[in-house]
Amino acid sequence: MRTAPPVQMACGRDPRWSAGVAALTALSSATGLAWALWQSAAPPALRWTLAPAAAVLLGGLAWRRLQQQPERRLIWNGSAWTLDEAAADVELMIDLGNWLLLRVTTTADGRAHAHWLPLSLGPSLGPSLGRGGAAAPASSARHLCRAALLAHAGHAGHAGHGGHAGHAGHGGHAA
Repeated sequence: MRTAPPVQMACGRDPRWSAGVAALTALSSATGLAWALWQSAAPPALRWTLAPAAAVLLGGLAWRRLQQQPERRLIWNGSAWTLDEAAADVELMIDLGNWLLLRVTTTADGRAHAHWLPLSLGPSLGPSLGRGGAAAPASSARHLCRAALLAHAGHAGHAGHGGHAGHAGHGGHAA
């Protein structure tokens, strides 16, 4: 089996991902606080004031934190994955066509660290390396990224494989 050519992807900063996480944070915090206030028999005016205020505050904090995250560089060099120059295992968790959610696991200090990274394969896809390290146009970059991810990343949720079907670690070939 031929391997996908080398490619690098800028990932980890996506406004849609940030908005979704901020909205879920806001909704869950408002729901939890409203329930707690209801259970404590707090006056309705207090419930209707504190729950939305908590939602706005915590949703805004989540948005700000995500926007401050640095852009990450995910690289397939033709034989292995790296994330910001650290060896990595990549799993494709959600595939919505031009938007993907990846779980990238790196090892530092003998401990595994999971990174949840959104990857947009839209028109603003950053420069990617094609064969020989030459810059590829955006449409080719999308194709190269997708080829590398589909051929050499694990896929979650396949029965009988513990959620790691096709995952061979560090970009190797699955048996």
